[in-house]
Amino acid sequence: MYPPPFAGVGIYIKRTIGLLDAEKITYHLFNHGTFKSKNISPTYRKYSWWIRFFIYSLINRKEINRNQTLFHLHIISYFQYIFIYFYNKFITNRIIISIHNQNALSYSKIQFALFVLILSKLKVIGIFSVSRKLSWILRKNGIQAIFVSPFIPFKVKNRIDISNKDPKIKYLSTSLGGFDDYFIKRYGLDILLKALDHFQDICLYIFLSSNKKGYQIDYLKKYVLNEELLNRIVLIKNQKLTDYLHNFIAYIRPNREDGYGISVAESIFLEIPTIASDVCHRPRGTYVFKNEDVEDLKSNIILILNNPKLSFNQKMKIEKEYDLIKTYKTFIQKK
Repeated sequence: MYPPPFAGVGIYIKRTIGLLDAEKITYHLFNHGTFKSKNISPTYRKYSWWIRFFIYSLINRKEINRNQTLFHLHIISYFQYIFIYFYNKFITNRIIISIHNQNALSYSKIQFALFVLILSKLKVIGIFSVSRKLSWILRKNGIQAIFVSPFIPFKVKNRIDISNKDPKIKYLSTSLGGFDDYFIKRYGLDILLKALDHFQDICLYIFLSSNKKGYQIDYLKKYVLNEELLNRIVLIKNQKLTDYLHNFIAYIRPNREDGYGISVAESIFLEIPTIASDVCHRPRGTYVFKNEDVEDLKSNIILILNNPKLSFNQKMKIEKEYDLIKTYKTFIQKK
């Protein structure tokens, strides 16, 4: 969803747009939402938009073929892949596909075989993936997928300090895509709350990538054994995580599902010790714990709390594994 700060994908798109503008590369973005501006048109999540876009592209096929079409797929949908197949077959082969997740790894054998079959029938400029594992598996199946890090270096323009900080309290942070049971499980907040249950000097800030009203900390009661922990949880809604990260001794991303974790890369880039689950390849410098292992997560938290200097000394600057725009340019120049 665009624009940010609604989750990592929105931030990724915003920074990509900044790079495109800096490189004076012309573009038009079709946003799977409602936001619109000069170079951004909304689809309003309507299937009818895809039909209209296909007809428009068919009529203007010559113009379409003078440019490139980038399909950025954040949520894998068979409809989108089937659409790309027909778009590729009848309109243009000047297509780049960017897969911003690794959901396909959880497919059944039949579903994954269908996924690979569709990709194998495409004649495109390139296929990118933010997941090293998915890229590797696709290559094993004959699909020339390339891993591209979605992290783009940035500057924090608006540092926000937490007021009335207690020097005796250790401040931790995490993020959440929504405030219901589905998101709490997917983002592993229940795992984190269990790990923090016995700490007495911890305050947890939860950054919500949703601006819906009515969220209350009391909703977390069923996930917390020690109710005193509820008094040490703060919800931050509709704010940029990066503006606040300097306040925290660590950032924690305990997700059960993930493809990369842009917030993990952001935290490491800002030199904040960062803990994340091992559900996917993590940026270099992450303290990784075994997925759903509360004790392993707890031991990583204790390590950072007890050895803050060691944490900072061992931390490594995030690698810019691929220059995003340079990679795009390389593929765009292909005939």
